[in-house]
Amino acid sequence: NRRTPPRRSPTAEKHRPSFEEYIILLLALTPHLQPHFFNQIIAEHLPEGGDFPEFGGVKGTNHRGILPTGEMAQFILAGDDIEKRLDVQRLLSSEHWFAQKRILWLEPVREGEPVMSGRLILDPEIVEQLTLGTVSRPRFSIDFPAEYIETEMEWDDLVLHPNTLRQIREIEHWLQYNDTLLHEWGMKKKIKPGYRALFFGPPGTGKTMTATLLGKYTGKDVFRIDLSRVVSCPNTSARPKKTCRACSIKRKIKTGFYSLMKPMRSLANAPTFVTPTTNMPTRKLPICCSALKGITGW
Repeated sequence: NRRTPPRRSPTAEKHRPSFEEYIILLLALTPHLQPHFFNQIIAEHLPEGGDFPEFGGVKGTNHRGILPTGEMAQFILAGDDIEKRLDVQRLLSSEHWFAQKRILWLEPVREGEPVMSGRLILDPEIVEQLTLGTVSRPRFSIDFPAEYIETEMEWDDLVLHPNTLRQIREIEHWLQYNDTLLHEWGMKKKIKPGYRALFFGPPGTGKTMTATLLGKYTGKDVFRIDLSRVVSCPNTSARPKKTCRACSIKRKIKTGFYSLMKPMRSLANAPTFVTPTTNMPTRKLPICCSALKGITGW
């Protein structure tokens, strides 16, 4: 039988990982493929049971096997060599492209405990890319208040003023050629990533339909983001609190996704609150948009 070639992550291939980086990636991926793998290794060396602190590893909440940690990576790649162990620690620092690209990182530990005792966390999308070869759409939830939407309509079904249609075509061209403009033409330093556009008008004028058509003809997923759930606004005079939901959306709607905000009329008319610094009323909408800043796909 012909073996299927191993799947690779486009992001990882772009950076051409070294041998040590590949080992760390494999360590983080192993529990997703063989949950008992590390337990078997411990059992071979300690058949009667016992601890093997040099090996590292921790127990999870639901996972009953051993989960890899930074200390495990150090033990496998460096053993007792202090200099090499520090080299491994640099690979897992916040300055490395693993963390910069949010591919793999160390789980934070309690104050006073060794940093390298944190678990190796592999981004769920990278896990899917390496195991299934695809990345599934994020599901609507409390932590991800965005709903996937699509349309069966065509451009011929959309009736717009010629000037408006011309501007829509500009957005379509950006979605198709922005990678060429930013990377191949070297404009990344001069132009902000993403394309921000506000569709304004009463219900039934084609705002949602236009967005879904853009996604349909450019091969991008379209999400309706419920802004009222992105930022929580307390009933006190305290400063509005940005929840982790905006961070969740930014992590899951990355380059290649075109996102659509939920109609804002009801949100804009929402009760205002007062910030302690300016004592001026501030509405939810600007804060929500600020929280979502950085999404490159909309």
